[in-house]
Amino acid sequence: MRQNNFNALYKASLPPAVLKLIQTPEGPSIEGIATELQQMGYQIDMLIMCYKWDPYETMLIRIEGGWAWVPALGMQPVTSPPGINFPFPGDNPYQPTPPPGAIIVPPLLANPTDASNDAKIIAMYPPYQQPA
Repeated sequence: MRQNNFNALYKASLPPAVLKLIQTPEGPSIEGIATELQQMGYQIDMLIMCYKWDPYETMLIRIEGGWAWVPALGMQPVTSPPGINFPFPGDNPYQPTPPPGAIIVPPLLANPTDASNDAKIIAMYPPYQQPA
């Protein structure tokens, strides 16, 4: 899947309040807005939504780092990344199984030229539907 296609798909899957956060310019209030949304139950990816990192590039970096998931805002941070098998006392080491509320990293992006992955990626990011 091409970068611009993934980014459009990613943004179309977001609730309007979260999409508005992505469209809000960086500044001192953005983290407060993100925290308010997180407290309302929205899943917030700080790198993409607050620091304006490109969704496609961010996910590729995570894949290359061995991440299958990352903590959303409000979750306990991971202090020992994937592949580090000697955590220090008090560390919260990466676990392969994502905890509830974690942001799932789509491994299928690792092979962007394989068009057969596109349908699977689309299934991971369905368009947002307003609750009835």
